[in-house]
Amino acid sequence: MKKINYFLAPVLALFMSGCCSLFVGTTQEVTIDSKPQEAKIYDAQGNYLGVTPAKITFPRGKNTTLKLKKEGYDDGTVFMNRNVEWWPFVLDILLWPTMIVDYATGAMFKYDSAYIADLPKAGSTK
Repeated sequence: MKKINYFLAPVLALFMSGCCSLFVGTTQEVTIDSKPQEAKIYDAQGNYLGVTPAKITFPRGKNTTLKLKKEGYDDGTVFMNRNVEWWPFVLDILLWPTMIVDYATGAMFKYDSAYIADLPKAGSTK
């Protein structure tokens, strides 16, 4: 019985964590910047995240929208769309049950490494 447990534990561990979860994780640090800098960054729920330029860690699982605000300038919007993290995804295909874990945790997705928003002066035409 112990031999079965010694064999089963690593096999279950392999299928309980996906390749993306192991290699890239479920969060990602992204640089958010603006022109001009020193704009306040808010998430879609209105939570304050920091001031540009900033490195902020986001969960990988969903698309994210950010609002950037600076006095004297029109608000800017940053759309962070998720993309598939391809190289670990290929390993997921080979070990297909792990793909379920990576999709559920969002680990199979990634954002661009940096986003920059242009904030026009208030009242100016774009």
